[in-house]
Amino acid sequence: MKVQNNLARRIDTAASIASYDRICTNPPKMRQNTITRYSFLKEDLYGYFDEDKSRYDLISVIMIGLIKDNNYNKNMDDGEESIDSLIKMLSTLLSKEIKPEEKKNTLNKEFGITMSEEMEGGLNDMCNLGQGVYDEGVMESIKKLMKNTGWNIDKCMDMLDIPSERRERYKYAIQNTVVTA
Repeated sequence: MKVQNNLARRIDTAASIASYDRICTNPPKMRQNTITRYSFLKEDLYGYFDEDKSRYDLISVIMIGLIKDNNYNKNMDDGEESIDSLIKMLSTLLSKEIKPEEKKNTLNKEFGITMSEEMEGGLNDMCNLGQGVYDEGVMESIKKLMKNTGWNIDKCMDMLDIPSERRERYKYAIQNTVVTA
């Protein structure tokens, strides 16, 4: 039960990270299977002022290096199985290669999580998150190419070799994007 509570807490942390930042599902090999926190550190360069840490340590960034190609069985360095459970779970959920039913089975078998209807709906949302992250990256690439070259959206999609079945969706999403300053 303690393991499940720890995992649940870490899932909540990951969900809050996903809401405020982008998740990189394709990190370089040296970054895979890592969880890294970056935060501010006070350093007095001239003189000294006693400042409570809570006043300046307001931002922390946590980067989670997922595993590519679902290569869970081997750690990158020592060949031993030593994958963090949160990394494995997120890598599974955000994978484009693993089908939803297989993701559901993995949650049950690997993490002891039995799916309720509500959780299954959340899993479907999570499965779509991986595609959503990919689509967001593609659309950003199209927009940048349009801005930097002056090409129209169709030429940009040609240059990026966007499949025909996705073009209308990307075109609609890009043309209906609200720009905020």
